[in-house]
Amino acid sequence: MKKLILIIVAVVLLLVVVGGGAAVYLLTSKPAAEKKQAEEEEEEEVAEKGPPIYERLDTFTVNLSGQRTAYLRAEIQMQVSDVKMQGDLKARMPEIRNEVIRILSSRTPDELATLEGKDAVAADIQAKVNEVMGAKKNKGVQRVLFNDFIIQQ
Repeated sequence: MKKLILIIVAVVLLLVVVGGGAAVYLLTSKPAAEKKQAEEEEEEEVAEKGPPIYERLDTFTVNLSGQRTAYLRAEIQMQVSDVKMQGDLKARMPEIRNEVIRILSSRTPDELATLEGKDAVAADIQAKVNEVMGAKKNKGVQRVLFNDFIIQQ
């Protein structure tokens, strides 16, 4: 008799746990229709944006940190969120060039020789330009691209 009661209690507990888990899953997950609608909205948003917008900066030639005879020549383009941001970027170009020169000249040739170093510089430039522009990452400069990157020692 005790075994029968123990088995019944175990089955009831198992059903409560499984039922509770199923209830939590069903209450917290989005229905398939909502998921599909969200995906379609994302696709429409991407389609509305159109092709990417780039702004080319003049070529930079800077002395690198740590050595008197090390130079960097870099041509930079920035992908911006929209045409308005592109116009704002052009209007503030003297400030932006100043910040880019400061960032580039603060690096050593060894730092810039690696892919990680170039990625870090690109991220620093993006963050600083967005700061100068008062823009968030997805609304300002989205990417910094190097079209030319030559280190001479």
